[in-house]
Amino acid sequence: MNKQNESIVLPNDIFGKLEQIEKQIGNTPLLQFINTKGLFIKQEACQFANSIKVRPAFHILKNAIINNELSEKHTIIESSSGNFGIALAMISKYLGINFIAVVDKYTPKAKLRMLRLLAYDVVVIDKKDQHGGYLLNRIAFIEEFKKENPNHFHPNQYVNPNNPASYYHGLGQEICNNFDQLDALFVAVSTGGTITGLSRRLREKFPNINIVAVDIQGSLVFQDKAQKRTLSGIGSSISSVHIQSTKVDTIMILSQDDIIRGCKQLLEEEMVFGGASTGAVYFAAKQYMKLNPNKKALIISPDDGKSYMDNVYAS
Repeated sequence: MNKQNESIVLPNDIFGKLEQIEKQIGNTPLLQFINTKGLFIKQEACQFANSIKVRPAFHILKNAIINNELSEKHTIIESSSGNFGIALAMISKYLGINFIAVVDKYTPKAKLRMLRLLAYDVVVIDKKDQHGGYLLNRIAFIEEFKKENPNHFHPNQYVNPNNPASYYHGLGQEICNNFDQLDALFVAVSTGGTITGLSRRLREKFPNINIVAVDIQGSLVFQDKAQKRTLSGIGSSISSVHIQSTKVDTIMILSQDDIIRGCKQLLEEEMVFGGASTGAVYFAAKQYMKLNPNKKALIISPDDGKSYMDNVYAS
């Protein structure tokens, strides 16, 4: 196919594919728990790419294509602990665009296998940064790549406004459609996109809602002292611009043991097989519901537990 034909056929083909993907995103199950009165869960694993991160991945890529920032001539490169990378890999593969995932040694084996199946390339960073993690070195690798490769697109989930916007327009609207009353929302934090977009949208309908951010000990999202963390998907070695612009009412910092305990309790008590972030928000929400038995609260479950068999569910 010559370049003249490409300019006519390819954009229509990409937009047609985007429409097909969009049909598989959102409207995820909302369930009320059996044993905890007033507590609900939004199960984000039940959609394309099997995690909540498909929402920002799709929204970012779609807007980049619309604004002529991304085409088949570019290479997408992004840092990810797993879910965001998998979502980008699936979408970009379907669109025919190369994607390079930059991960690290703590990326769960199951997610790493998925990335190697779907992505054009996977770079595993194994040198620790000054905080004892890998995120800063993942970001440094991308900055060097960008200098040497002008035809790239970097979604940059930590600063891209389309990250929180995807939750404002998508998940936030779905929640508003399903509740007449909502007293508290529990969200595990990392890039801050989820809690930022949801808090903005939900406060418009529920001005007195308690927005609860759940983080892990050693994360620098809200804390100033880093320590070793091995669970992916919750916590971060930086505090993003999204978090810094968000009004959070309550911050709950959990230990890794608390999070693992929350995952196992969730499976035993409510028959929900959740990932680390899901166990974290469940553990936190149970404490809140004991003190507020007449309130109505929602936890966001970003993914299921299949990728956590080697750590959370290992014993």
